[in-house]
Amino acid sequence: MRLPVDMSKVTVIAGGPAERLVNFKTGELIFDKRTNQPAWVINLVIFTPGEATPEVVKVKLFGDEPKPISQGLPVVVVGLVVSDWEIDGKHGLSFRADSIAPLTAGKAAA
Repeated sequence: MRLPVDMSKVTVIAGGPAERLVNFKTGELIFDKRTNQPAWVINLVIFTPGEATPEVVKVKLFGDEPKPISQGLPVVVVGLVVSDWEIDGKHGLSFRADSIAPLTAGKAAA
């Protein structure tokens, strides 16, 4: 199941630049199974109004290398979806976005 995530009411800060996603078991680079585009991952810190503690999530991106984003920089996340997964009895959530870019003055969060 893939569900879209509304990011309009949260503040998002980059946890650092995007890094190539690598298979932990084989050490091979990961590519999208449908498009064969390279996979990237970026840590995001998400501040939700009314919540005392921010959440840190890893978000996957696919395609060309994303533009560098410095740690601590406010960002805009476009097309975020969350999916559930289960492998060998373990389960969790996976996040994927169409793009992540620095928030510029006067630009509203997507």
